[in-house]
Parts: sequence; structure tokens; C-alpha cells
Amino acid sequence: MCGKEYKITNSSTSNLLRHLRNKHEGRLRSCMKEQPKIDEFLNKTKKYSNSSQRRAQLDRQVAVFLAKDMRPAHMLEGDGFLKLVQALDPKYQVPSRRKIARTNLPKLEKEVKDNLKKDLDAAKFGALTTDLWTSRKGSPFIAVTVHFLVGNAVSTKILGCEEFEERHTSKNITERIEAMLQEFNLKEKVVACTTDSGPNIVKAILDTGITQVPCLAHKLNLSVQECLDHFEEVKLLREKVSKIVTYTRRSHIGKREFKKSQEKLHLFPAKSLVLEVRTRWNSCYAMFSRFLEL
Repeated sequence: MCGKEYKITNSSTSNLLRHLRNKHEGRLRSCMKEQPKIDEFLNKTKKYSNSSQRRAQLDRQVAVFLAKDMRPAHMLEGDGFLKLVQALDPKYQVPSRRKIARTNLPKLEKEVKDNLKKDLDAAKFGALTTDLWTSRKGSPFIAVTVHFLVGNAVSTKILGCEEFEERHTSKNITERIEAMLQEFNLKEKVVACTTDSGPNIVKAILDTGITQVPCLAHKLNLSVQECLDHFEEVKLLREKVSKIVTYTRRSHIGKREFKKSQEKLHLFPAKSLVLEVRTRWNSCYAMFSRFLEL
């Protein structure tokens, strides 16, 4: 620029910058205007082409992320997520949730199912567990899990977890389970299926010709619940404690006052009471234990 030489020590460029400001201010301003901002630079970066192997790899990982972490597809359109991806790899353009839902996720599902079919083809026998339940939003589901040996190790895989809108009759359950078994060519390999003791699910399994095995945990829970309900004093105590716990957990006033009470007693950190779940007998013990502790 002007031919003047400077010695740089300790990788510092302060002398050079000072010289530019004092002797070449106009040129310095011009250069600074020409230099793009980081976000402008990232936006101008050439993106991976649609046929790029790297793009296909990243698209697959996005689908895996959504499936494995059970995330909604609309999060791909979030500003924070898009900026994170752009900072990690400016060349990658996140696909639309429409493309993910219609192309990448179905492709991933087929890939996972094909791999599972190969594993099951190599297995000699398998056992099932199945259950029906209702989500918090009121949607009914059925899930079927298969257990089989890979060498000397037990492998557990989900055959299907599907919405079950039809009536929960044994006939409808049988048809759904048999459809899953047929898809994976498993009917002749299944030796038993473990379920709860609901009459509809028990009959459904027997109608498929598979041996039905009662769930030990379910049987144990029914036995304990019946025993606890047999004693009127225990039954009344459970009801009272449950009401108190429910108040401190679901009422913001109750939650606030309960926390203040713990602070007055110097109980740190503040804890919440535990509410029992009727299908988990040991949760009754957990409820009483925390109640007595606080």
C-alpha cells in the first residue's frame, strides 16, 4: 500500500492496524465495507446439490433425529434450529417437513424394517409382549414387541406401535397382531405372548393359536391392590394422602405453600410429594414414604 515495513511480535497486528487508521483511513473503511458479515457470508455459501451424497447423508440423520428423539417435524422450521444447522454446516439446507414426512421418514422406516426382517429370518424362535393403552390426548394405541436370541444374547425389537381407533374387541386385536406377524413372517416362529389379564387381549392371543402367558407384574399388582383395599383403614388413609398429594401437585397455590413450608423448616432442596399410580403397586409405597419424609 505504501511500502512501509513493520515488525510483528507475539502475533499482534496492532501496529499494522494503527498505521492503517492514521495513514490510510479511507482505504481501511473501503475494505471494511466490502467485507461481508458472517450471516451474509453463510447465506451466500453454495449449498449441497440435490444429488450430493453429503446432503443425502444429512437428510437421513435429520430423519433419525426426529424418529429416535420423537420430535415433531415442525421443529425443523424453527429459527433457532435452522441457525444451529447453518452454523454447523453452511452448505446444508434443511429439507422441509413435508419432504421429511413424505420421503425421508418412510425411507428410514423401510430401512429399519428391512434390517429387522433379516434379523428375524435368522432367528429360530421368538416371543411377544403386547399391550393397549390410551395416550394423554386420548388416542388409543397398540404395541407389539418381539424378543429373540442373537447368539447367546436376547434382542428386543418393536414390531409395531400403531393407533388403534376401532373397538378393542378380541377380533379386532387378533387381526391387528396377525397383520404384524404376517409382515415379518413370524407366525410359525412365535412360541408365546405375554399380556395382562384383560379378557379381550387374552382371547385375541388364544385365537391366533399362540400360547398366552399372564404378565407376572400385572398379576402381582392386582394381588397387592386387592390386599390394600381389603383393609378399610389403609384404604381411607390412601385416599386422604392421595388428595393431599394431588393438591400440592396440581394447584399452584398448594405447590407454592408447600414449598414455603419446606423452606421454613430448612429442608433443602425442596421436594415434591409422590402420587401413586394404581397400575404400579410399589408407587403406593413411594407415596407413603415421601409423605412421611416431609
